Amino acid sequence: MLIFREHIDDTELIIWRIDESLEELLEISLHHYDHELEGISNITRQKERIISRLLLEMIVGRKVEVKYEDSGKPFCDGVHFSISHTKNYVAVIVGKTVMGVDIEFKNDRIFRVTEKFMHQDELKTLSECTEKQKFALLCWCAKETVFKMIDESGVDFAEMNCKIGSDKIILSYKNADFILKYMDFTDFFVVFS
Repeated sequence: MLIFREHIDDTELIIWRIDESLEELLEISLHHYDHELEGISNITRQKERIISRLLLEMIVGRKVEVKYEDSGKPFCDGVHFSISHTKNYVAVIVGKTVMGVDIEFKNDRIFRVTEKFMHQDELKTLSECTEKQKFALLCWCAKETVFKMIDESGVDFAEMNCKIGSDKIILSYKNADFILKYMDFTDFFVVFS
């Protein structure tokens, strides 16, 4: 079920909550993406794959063929896009330049890995802030979003440093600043550029 669709600047962002069965999604997609399900045994992953392709089609206005770089990054000729999924939600963003999106379900599992991915400045801020889960999840989402944008191997998330404002995040990495937007939904956060 489509839960969010909006044009933001030169981009279009769509978020879908997967309520459909795999059979329903196969019918909706007219089985166009059956070949992409080969080798994916997890039903949730199969549903995410079909929905992400359908959302790309919805935005672009045509059937899409998604291929993969050696790094695993998906691409489609002539289309700048990014895909993310979490707990039966799929987010797709398409724009005129390199895009990134990450969606994360709100939970406390993030605290198991904060020491591994957070910059020292972020850890200090985390220890002092009142909305710890929000801060940690937004840092994670921002780093995932930028990682998708830069498509580098060997990226250490702890080298990235986030400053979170009321409606945007400034992520500093390798002498560059990335300005990201975010939204806070009931069940999840989404960060995008």
